[in-house]
Amino acid sequence: MTAIVWDPKDPLETVTGELDWSDDLAQGDAVSASTWAIVTTDGGNLAIVDGTVFASPFAQVKVSGGTDKFNYELRNTITTAAGETLVAVVMLPVRAKR
Repeated sequence: MTAIVWDPKDPLETVTGELDWSDDLAQGDAVSASTWAIVTTDGGNLAIVDGTVFASPFAQVKVSGGTDKFNYELRNTITTAAGETLVAVVMLPVRAKR
């Protein structure tokens, strides 16, 4: 999966982001589990509200908080029905809306 940058979120917002794994799954395979982690923690207070939602080939994460002008890296690890483990890292900028 190529580098992914999501649209910025405000520190006061709770938003849901989604990854489409269809290009990475073998034909006939499907997402059977999905977990998310915050890779960068220097900016503090970004929280994963829910990171277990998926409907193959999509994996979703709901995040809240974050520090203005900080870019967070989120890692999504999926397991497929065929037993493959795939990982993607997403950049989520946090920018206050004024």
